[in-house]
Amino acid sequence: MSAVLAVYNFPKESERYRRVERFIHYYFERFDSLKQPSFHAKWKEINLAANVPGWTRYWVAADKLAAMPKFSAAKGPDIANRVPSDAVLPSQKAEQEALFKEFMAWREKQPTKR
Repeated sequence: MSAVLAVYNFPKESERYRRVERFIHYYFERFDSLKQPSFHAKWKEINLAANVPGWTRYWVAADKLAAMPKFSAAKGPDIANRVPSDAVLPSQKAEQEALFKEFMAWREKQPTKR
């Protein structure tokens, strides 16, 4: 099973943009600590450099990823090759649309938090 963390591209002057930016900084700065034995083993399988065809990486996350030592030397296709071999990524427009519709159906079933 694969998962993607997606965010809306809020305008830079908005409060929501600042919150997403703060979360990305916080997440990337502490990502290695999530791989420690005290956390779930699945954290070790996360590939921050994985690309999803047809999607654009949020620019703040792209900058943080480029600044990370183990990814800064990697350029272009090499980063895409770091996707785990068991990952299933939608490559066709129809597959992407079906995946998005599945996500939206799941989202509708989630309880509303206010």
